[in-house]
Order: sequence, then C-alpha cells, then structure tokens
Amino acid sequence: IDVSGIKVEGLEPKIPIGQQRTATITIPPKMPKAPVKMEITSPTGKKTDVPITDKVAKKVAPFTLKEPGPHTIDVTYGGVPVKDSPFKVDAIMDMGPPKVKAFGPGLTG
Repeated sequence: IDVSGIKVEGLEPKIPIGQQRTATITIPPKMPKAPVKMEITSPTGKKTDVPITDKVAKKVAPFTLKEPGPHTIDVTYGGVPVKDSPFKVDAIMDMGPPKVKAFGPGLTG
C-alpha cells in the first residue's frame, strides 16, 4: 500500500500532560479501504491503542498523555507506517499563565 498521501495533523512536538488532544488522519478518497491504527508508547514502555473515529473524509483520534517525557506515536494504515511515523512528542508539565506567578521589583505593569 502506498501511504505517502496520508496526512497526520495535531501531533505537536510538545504536548501538555493531562490535556486532551486530537490527531486528525486524512486519507485520500482513492485509497483502498484498510484499518487505521494509532498506538502511543510512553517513556516507561506502556503501549496504548487510541480509539479512532470516522468523520467526513478523515479520521480523528483523541488522546491524552499521562506521563512526562518522550513518547512515540505510531500511526499505520493497513499495517504500513504512514509518512513520518513514528512521531516523537514530548509530554510536558503545563506551565501556562494560571499556574505561574512572578513578583518582585521591576515586574509591575
């Protein structure tokens, strides 16, 4: 199977732990029907199959990373790895504005 036309989006290099993300897998309409699989491997080696849902002209795979550190995400079509798979993502602690406070001289607005 030629999987070069399949696109995977939503797998950023850094993903906050505990925040649900969605990978979108776009398959060209002329591709033969085949099973799509997405599997996440955590830094400790735990493998998790991600449920994939059919949408119009694409498939969506919601997932949440639960361990900090480097993860590998394998996406296959008919058992063949898609372009750029396995994807490497780093699960990071969310240090957004609500969780970080700074104070002291020179920090007033």
